[in-house]
Amino acid sequence: MNLFLDDFIIMPDHIHGIIIIIIRSSCARPGAATNRDILRNSNKYGPQYNNIPSIIRGFKSAVTIQARKINPEFEWQNRYYDRVIRDYNEYIRIKGYIQYNPEQFKY
Repeated sequence: MNLFLDDFIIMPDHIHGIIIIIIRSSCARPGAATNRDILRNSNKYGPQYNNIPSIIRGFKSAVTIQARKINPEFEWQNRYYDRVIRDYNEYIRIKGYIQYNPEQFKY
């Protein structure tokens, strides 16, 4: 799995960003599992890795370690909102929201 951070903005009390996830499968070998096979056969109650919650957990953990060196009382909001971007128009709309959101934020 490869992750790429697209547009993002750090706000005073939260962040907005687009994470691009590319899952590579070795379909060249006969009988190799495809991404669809892996998703269909995965145990939703088993170990959680290579998914959005594990990505967010890792990001929050790494940032918390560094942020608490500056401010020992640093805390994240308990929840986060995620959305799968389904098409190019939605991608452009969300990208615009990220880029122009600071102009609407009242400091």
